[in-house]
Amino acid sequence: MIFVPPIVLINTIDDFCLLLFRDRNHQAGAPPHFHVVFPVNAEADLVVTIITSQVGSLRQFYKWKKDACDAMVPVNKDIFPFLTRESVVNCNQAELMTKFELAQRVDRLSEYRIKACKIPSYLKVDVCTAIRKSPLIPPNLKKLVKDYLKSLK
Repeated sequence: MIFVPPIVLINTIDDFCLLLFRDRNHQAGAPPHFHVVFPVNAEADLVVTIITSQVGSLRQFYKWKKDACDAMVPVNKDIFPFLTRESVVNCNQAELMTKFELAQRVDRLSEYRIKACKIPSYLKVDVCTAIRKSPLIPPNLKKLVKDYLKSLK
């Protein structure tokens, strides 16, 4: 197997994709997760948000704020055949980071790779819309996503 540094892999991202990696900020021993990643400008800024199968727990956690529950976009094996459970893109946890910052978060000792790069257009719109509706996302990120969303149409 050929080792490709995370930054080399991340520098290839020029549209929505699913990136599988273990986030170094997560608990030790946490497995790799799928993340939706997409560029929002020419300055190499990316939006990164996680896909999780802990749907019930998240709904319980966000029950205090309906808008937060609405910011979870359902995905399943009909969209991504490699998913083994019903899951959601948790758009409440969307983060803005540079490609370098993302590369620093990738645990090089765990599996990391681009798992899918053909993302349906409707899903791109749904994720961007959910990020913009989330009560937990800062206004500057919402504006970048709004501008990106215009480019999709």
